[in-house]
Amino acid sequence: MVMPHGGILFENEGYAEYDSPELAARALNLFLDWHDRFGFHFAPDIGAGTLEEFAKSYPNTIHRFRDAWEKGAVEFVNGSYAQPYSQLWDLWDQGKQFEIGLKTFDQLFGRHPKVYASQEIALHPAMPALLKKHGFDYAIHRSQNLGLAPIDHAALIEWQSPAGAGVRTLPAHPLRSERRGGETWRHLPVFLTSEKNKGLPFIALTSLMDQTFIDIYNEEILRANRYASVWGEFVTPSEFFKKTQVIEAEPRCYTLDQYYYELDLSGNCVHGHQTGGYSSEHAFMFKESLRLREIDKQGTVPESDLKRLLNQEAHDCYIIPYFATGYFMEGGMTDYDGPRYRSSNDQPRGLNRYIRDAAGYPKTFSDHAPVAPEACLIDGSRLSQAGVTVEVDLQTGAVVSLVGKKVSLGALKYNGVAFDVKEVKGSRDRLCLAGILPGFGAVAIEYFMNSGWIYAEVLCPLMNHRWEESKITWNDAVYLEHSKSPHAGVVRTVSAVTQPTALERFHSLDVLEIRGADSVVQLKHGGNIFFRQTPATVQNRLWCYDEFCDRFYWAASF
Repeated sequence: MVMPHGGILFENEGYAEYDSPELAARALNLFLDWHDRFGFHFAPDIGAGTLEEFAKSYPNTIHRFRDAWEKGAVEFVNGSYAQPYSQLWDLWDQGKQFEIGLKTFDQLFGRHPKVYASQEIALHPAMPALLKKHGFDYAIHRSQNLGLAPIDHAALIEWQSPAGAGVRTLPAHPLRSERRGGETWRHLPVFLTSEKNKGLPFIALTSLMDQTFIDIYNEEILRANRYASVWGEFVTPSEFFKKTQVIEAEPRCYTLDQYYYELDLSGNCVHGHQTGGYSSEHAFMFKESLRLREIDKQGTVPESDLKRLLNQEAHDCYIIPYFATGYFMEGGMTDYDGPRYRSSNDQPRGLNRYIRDAAGYPKTFSDHAPVAPEACLIDGSRLSQAGVTVEVDLQTGAVVSLVGKKVSLGALKYNGVAFDVKEVKGSRDRLCLAGILPGFGAVAIEYFMNSGWIYAEVLCPLMNHRWEESKITWNDAVYLEHSKSPHAGVVRTVSAVTQPTALERFHSLDVLEIRGADSVVQLKHGGNIFFRQTPATVQNRLWCYDEFCDRFYWAASF
């Protein structure tokens, strides 16, 4: 199953595989030509939003796809509007990606995808219920970039969410053909004779490589298969599931910890900005998502506002925010060696305009807590409200007592060195601490109370620190440190699935819990959703390479 992957196209402004929409059209028409000449069946993995813009300039290519789709020779997979890393966003956002994406496919092609597949990791335990809700029949539980689905030895699975909803699915088999990307063609003899295929009733190879990577032997193999199926059959996912419908699918409900997500920057020239790259974008988009959800409760969200948010959550915008148009093609990140053309419009060009500018990211952002301070009594290091007292260490800024219990929460550190408070101010509703974080610079912390929670906003108004070049690393990051006992468990929430985690590095949205033998500490964090744990601590990453938030927040329940 060949599922060519595409980048993102805004209004006449393309990035990555759509640096040049003309080149994108040539590549897609080449695949369609192979269908006409050799009977090649394939299934592009391209976001509906990109196709919506692409259709304005290349309607004939869209017409060719519509005709091939009607014949069953081609189908689109994924179905979302902008191909997000779904595990990083709220379920409401994920639902809107499918709602608007499938609607856009219907408008363009008179039909929409029934199979979910994604080149970039976008799999999580709640996804089967989401797919079922939006009418998907099948899923490909494999990933090429930025993470891995768990290996399964079952031929087919009924991939189930914790609530029970399931979808018939091709799992990741031991061969992991999906990891070969554009080199699939040159490795076919190895794939077909590998010992790793033993015990399976079929060999299902999947390629989700970028659509502009046309590998050696690609056309030669398709030409040979026109005469005999020496390499097997090239089918769409729907055709695959039809051919394997008699095989029993084994039920599977994976946990969060069974998925591997890249949560740090590697420094790789293409995927250097990875799924754990930037908390600033999360802080910005979480706030915008919250605003649109409130509008949604009152009525209908303006579709233009919704599409803008969905595009901002696109995997390309997130992982390559500093790509300029043309960088993907001109940087040699494709096997295509013919003429290259950029798209252009009246926007400024060159090094001062990036994909983040086209997506509408702000230059800087402030991750304020979503609630306002309530009146409380501030007495030195203590904040009290309704008979409940929280104590803050006025030397380090950490919370050291929560409702009479000794704790150590929110200790601000850089490379293991603690915040040094130089000035303390109290007001009617806030306790403000200012000082120096050695090795990093001037920082302030503002504490306040609201509805049973103690909130803290951590500010860095002027960023002077020079980071390790082009790489996010915990050895060069500012983080919050919450202490725990070695036997306490950490429970995270992703896509409304709440489960304990034993991973050293992980991400969590909504509430994070530290569960001890006789107590539970509930914590909230803003856009700063990336964590690591040691036997004695849970650390929450704030500033690191290239963050552009001037503040983050966290909170603890009392």
